[in-house]
Amino acid sequence: RRLSCCAARTNSCGCASHNVGQARQSDDMSAVRHIGIDETSLRKGHNYITVVHDLDTKRLLFATEGRDHETVHAFAQDLQAHQGDPAKIEHVCQDMSGAYLKGVSQAGSSSFRVEVAKVGQMVWGVSPP
Repeated sequence: RRLSCCAARTNSCGCASHNVGQARQSDDMSAVRHIGIDETSLRKGHNYITVVHDLDTKRLLFATEGRDHETVHAFAQDLQAHQGDPAKIEHVCQDMSGAYLKGVSQAGSSSFRVEVAKVGQMVWGVSPP
């Protein structure tokens, strides 16, 4: 009984994974201009994932393990793979993570605005000259 339950669970997870993969292939991110970047704990301890949301459409664009500047680079690559252009990002809203700021400055355009928030309040912003 337990074995059949695990087999059914594996089969349904396989179907879900297949459907998500198909949806991701056809995802068009060409209109993305305003993003929010944050991390959340995957499990208790120090296992984090980085999530990137489209702030205009309020949808999740990307999630990956980790919370360093490389996660922003991975998002930029994923954005390009889905017809998006990191240079067209106009506004980034993020927490005070220096790693995210480094990734955004390396992967983004010189024309975007970055807002850095502390406990829900903007404490400073970086704008183009």
